[in-house]
Order: sequence, then structure tokens, then C-alpha cells
Amino acid sequence: MRIGLLIAPAVGRIARRYHVPCLVEKGDARPGARYALSVGTQPPEIPQVLADFGFPALGAIAERAASGLIHHTYLVRLADGLRLVLQRMHPIFSPEVLLDIDAITAHLDRHGMLTPRPLLTPKGALGVPGAEGAVWRVLTYLDGITHDRMPDPAHAAEAGRLVAAFHRAVATLPHEFRFVRAGVHDTAAHLARLRDVSSTACDDS
Repeated sequence: MRIGLLIAPAVGRIARRYHVPCLVEKGDARPGARYALSVGTQPPEIPQVLADFGFPALGAIAERAASGLIHHTYLVRLADGLRLVLQRMHPIFSPEVLLDIDAITAHLDRHGMLTPRPLLTPKGALGVPGAEGAVWRVLTYLDGITHDRMPDPAHAAEAGRLVAAFHRAVATLPHEFRFVRAGVHDTAAHLARLRDVSSTACDDS
């Protein structure tokens, strides 16, 4: 689970704007992609996700966020002005990861760290199914800027301080994770691989 997902505001430069209800052209969900409007229909994705979470799609505006490395992220402004973040989760994550994110963000909130929080459907679910087996979630919106890459050392230093605060806060979290990606956070294995690559590069030089 990417720490940035929890501690960075889910915003960035915005690609094309479109009004919901709408249909995304099949197979083209890249930032900046064109969207086919289909007013009056009931498409299976964004308007249905809003409805599943108890939000009205009528009059809502959705924007595909140009920033983001894993999930498909959409910024939504409802007719009453409420802003939300909708994400079509990457299939490498099972729905159980939402339980972990909910527990972590609730713990961070109790320790004074502001993070996007996952919302519940009226039925108490943290996610809803979409097309082709996808899982959608809805998060609270935080104003700010997301950086996919560090623009300069000053930003890296601030990010380091934020990660340190994150680790201090979750150090007291009594939680058994429901979803774990094998090997992703195996620091010793990653360091060993870097040493092997470095050694091979030196031998070839």
C-alpha cells in the first residue's frame, strides 16, 4: 500500500472535464483521454458508483486527475458543491485492502494527521463492484497538490518529515492487516538486489 495514498491530497493537474452521466470510451482511461457524453443513460461506472454511495449524479462534474501512479482517479464536484474522490482500484489490490486503509486513516485522524478517508455506502460497504471485476471506492477530498516525482530536495525533505510523522503515528496502531502483497515491503530483499545490481555494474565497467 502506497503511503502517498494516505498522506497526500488526491489532486493534481486536471485533464479533460466532462459532465455525468457519461460514458468513458472503452479501453481509453488515460489522463487527457476523450470522453463520450451520453446524457440520459445509466452508464455502469461513475454515475452508478455515486448512486451506490448514496450521492446524486445529477448535476455532478467529474474530472480525470492527470496525477496518479496506480489507480484511476476522478475528482467529482456534486451539484451542491461537495467534492469527492472516486478511484477505480488497480486489480493487484483485493477489496480487503479497504479495511486496512479505513483502520489506518481512522487511527491517523485520532492522532491529528489529516488524510483522505474512505467513505461507506448506505449498506456499510467500503467499495462497490464496477465493470470487468473492478472495485471502486470513494474518498474525502483534500485540497492540495500531488507530486508523482520529487521536484527538488526541499520537497524530498518535507516528504521525509511527513513519512516520519506517519510512522510515529501508526507505531501505536494495533491492527492485523487483511491484505498484504508478498515481498513488496521486504526491505532486506530490496537492498540485497540493489547490492547485486551494483556489483554486476562494477564488474562490467
